Amino acid sequence: MAKKEKFGKFILLAEVESTSLGIEHRAAKLGPGGLDKIVSLIRLAPAFSTNTEVARRLMDQAKTAAQLQSPNIQKILGIGKVEGSYYISYEHMEGKSLRAIFDRCRQEGFPMSVDHALLIASKICSSLEHAHSRRVEGVGRYVHGFLTPRNIIVSYEGELKVRGFGYWPAGIREAGFIDEHDAVYLAPEQLAGQPGETRSDIFAVGTVLFEALAGRPLFEPGARSLDTAALIAAARLHCAPGDDEPLPKPIAEILNRALSTEPDGRQLEVQELRKAIDTLLFSGDFTPTTFNLAFFMHSLFRDDIEKESKALKQEREASYFEYLAETPGPPAPTPEIAPAAPVMPSPAPVIIPPPIAPPPAITPLPRAVTPAPRSVTPAPWTPENAPQYPAAPPPMAPTPPPRMATPPPLFSTTPIPRGVTPHPPIVAPPHHPSPPVVEPAHATPMFAHAERQRRSSMGLIAVIAVVAVAIGVGGFLGYQQLTTPRTTTTTLSPQMIKMRQREQQLQEELLKLKEEAEQRRQDAEAEAERLAQEQAAKEKRIATEREIEAAKQKARDEQERKQREEQERLERLRKEEEERIAEEQRRVEAEQKRREEEEKKRTTPTPAPTPSPPPTPAIYGSDSEGVKAPTSKCGTPQYPAVARIMGVSGTVRIMFIVDEAGNTSDIRFLSGPEVFKQPAIDHVRKCTFAPAMKDGNKVKYRLVWGLSYRP
Repeated sequence: MAKKEKFGKFILLAEVESTSLGIEHRAAKLGPGGLDKIVSLIRLAPAFSTNTEVARRLMDQAKTAAQLQSPNIQKILGIGKVEGSYYISYEHMEGKSLRAIFDRCRQEGFPMSVDHALLIASKICSSLEHAHSRRVEGVGRYVHGFLTPRNIIVSYEGELKVRGFGYWPAGIREAGFIDEHDAVYLAPEQLAGQPGETRSDIFAVGTVLFEALAGRPLFEPGARSLDTAALIAAARLHCAPGDDEPLPKPIAEILNRALSTEPDGRQLEVQELRKAIDTLLFSGDFTPTTFNLAFFMHSLFRDDIEKESKALKQEREASYFEYLAETPGPPAPTPEIAPAAPVMPSPAPVIIPPPIAPPPAITPLPRAVTPAPRSVTPAPWTPENAPQYPAAPPPMAPTPPPRMATPPPLFSTTPIPRGVTPHPPIVAPPHHPSPPVVEPAHATPMFAHAERQRRSSMGLIAVIAVVAVAIGVGGFLGYQQLTTPRTTTTTLSPQMIKMRQREQQLQEELLKLKEEAEQRRQDAEAEAERLAQEQAAKEKRIATEREIEAAKQKARDEQERKQREEQERLERLRKEEEERIAEEQRRVEAEQKRREEEEKKRTTPTPAPTPSPPPTPAIYGSDSEGVKAPTSKCGTPQYPAVARIMGVSGTVRIMFIVDEAGNTSDIRFLSGPEVFKQPAIDHVRKCTFAPAMKDGNKVKYRLVWGLSYRP
């Protein structure tokens, strides 16, 4: 993923929309282990930083708005300030604002249907109904006050949520943060400087519903009319063919009340407005379903949905560790400790230590493996537990020491294994020659060399080696000469005591390093376990998303199945009606034929009485004799924009009845593509008919039309 802007604990991934209050981003919220969640973040305009009073009130109002919990209210996840910029973060919704939907409908010539407009208005009222039920201390009932299309989000799955609660009470109007495009949705009393009330929100719902139906705002920016009734009467349905159909009368009545310039002329409560809209929705003339609204969104934003889905997948699977500057990195490797520098002892008699067995080979540990601490802890050294040396034999007459030859090496290169304590050295008096010493079979050459030097010169030196173990800690032992050749007992010099203390310190440091290495190993195991848990949670989330998608697909299949069953039922009713009409016609014809045969069989010269006419069927069809079919005045069926987008064409068969007054009734959709069903029914309703005639009388007549739709 390309480098993105870091904004506090957020990564700004993509700009979604720009408003008068700031810029909305899709952002990644970071946690200790990387990505926490994807959110919608509104980065408020820089002017808020200079107007600290408004910014403070907005933060306080956002805290109050965060307590609103409703399916139709977008949740506030966080508020704060980063490097002088204020922000508000919301739960992320895969969808578009109503402002973006209106703009796309006008660009594509793909209007919103009446069903969708009423359903959206009903859901907006539900969110306001929940908010108006709350009361704020010292203020009264809670009011939105700034309901604009930018603050209404419709998801790609047909859900709707409202945001922007708290903006208006924070005083954004007084601070000049409302532009002329958002001002057209404010009630007249709000523009006059009043604080607004619940009926101000009802006015805003009316302006949004009007724009959804007419395809244009109620007021143009900067040109506001007080005669809203005239604007509603002059409006035309944007979804109607040719845009020449006025708003349906029930809808116009609802808008006339909601858009009254005086608050007292509007609905008393938003519940009243919602119930009036729901009554229309479920009257039988509309089909308000979330599925149909989702289909509309997918038809309108097909390319956007595909691009955003790919981008979201990449953003959720991306690594954000490079942005976690505060997170410590992996533990550093244990540093190598160099052996202590050798200390040159003062001249002393030659010390012959006992042979030391060679240590086992030391294999360096790999980085991923940390050795466990040893269970045996050496006892601290004290003068009381120091090794005792044997007394030296009585000296001979003092002899000045001869000039020393080149001394042997001070330290052996053979390391002493960890935990092995050297044997105490054997001290030979320097003032008389020693008898020949027989070297043991296992003595090292270094010790033999030291013995030869002891025989040839009397002087210097005690040898103790420094050892390198595991990670290179080395270290110890030197021995001190006797204070004088005449001393009969061995004592430890201050230098020897310091070396012993240094040895103890090195051992303690070694144990401490081992404990730190063990702690790092445990931390690495905990980190691996955490990563495994995150992977499991990710897999679980993916499985849940798949289950949700499967449930949605199942719902779509169920909807299609019901539509097929309804179509089959209508087809069956049509066939039964046609069979009934045909059977009635056959019965009339048989009765007529029987009467004619009886007339021929009569032998009397008297004229046969005129037979009574057969009963007239209530509804005539195209095969009825003596009936003049009704005439009509209709235009050419308009090819729907949604069919053009879907690339669908075909012929629709419609059956309906023209009564004695020329009115149409019992309009039924018989066959054809489902997308042409409503356009075909609307086309029949717009036609003007002259009634059918029989024997000079107006009668009912059943027509079956075939309407062809081609791009």
